[in-house]
Amino acid sequence: MGLFTDFLKLFMTNMETDGDDTFDFERDINEPFRKIDSAIKELQEKSDFTPFCFNSGPVDDKGEPALLELKTVIEELPAENEDEESGTIEKRFIILKSPAVYTDGNGKTTVISEDLILDVTDFKPGAEYSLRVAENNGTVDFFAVKGAKVYKQKNPPENSAQADVNSTTLKPGDLWQNQSVAPELAYIRTDDNTWQLTNQVEAGTYTAPDISEIGRASCRERV
Repeated sequence: MGLFTDFLKLFMTNMETDGDDTFDFERDINEPFRKIDSAIKELQEKSDFTPFCFNSGPVDDKGEPALLELKTVIEELPAENEDEESGTIEKRFIILKSPAVYTDGNGKTTVISEDLILDVTDFKPGAEYSLRVAENNGTVDFFAVKGAKVYKQKNPPENSAQADVNSTTLKPGDLWQNQSVAPELAYIRTDDNTWQLTNQVEAGTYTAPDISEIGRASCRERV
């Protein structure tokens, strides 16, 4: 009975016990080559791009990053009664423009080939949101997490005892890139105050405008 290598599980003939076995071209040659080629491809994908960030995306006429676009749309509201006039409502959307490429904290690189749209109309005025992407079963989700932050450091972030502007208060949804290991792994803060591996990556941030600042909202991308 043949043996298998530890990592890629490549078939190896045991000459002491399998010397009389019939040579199987598919098993002994083709399958090992395919496994080796696939492993090398995976290593190249992990090493070619910086983890936990967007590696490429659209740029404007000046060559500046233009991954995120805030778009305002005025929609008409039909009158509820015949003797009333129709009204309007202002809706806001953030568009993550394609094509774009990002790599998560585990080193997996994902290509975004179609624009992703997020409705931010009802976001809490004055609150800051972390705009994120995550790949699930071949689909890239684009969403926001209110009040969450991203930490890039070697040690796990900890709550600070200082009550000042520089104090740290960890919240569920916070992201931490562990820069002490290779590959650099990324974690998300859970509801039970633990760190769990995640494939979420921040694309930028968005601060919802106060009522008096409607029309002046902006978002910042990470490219």
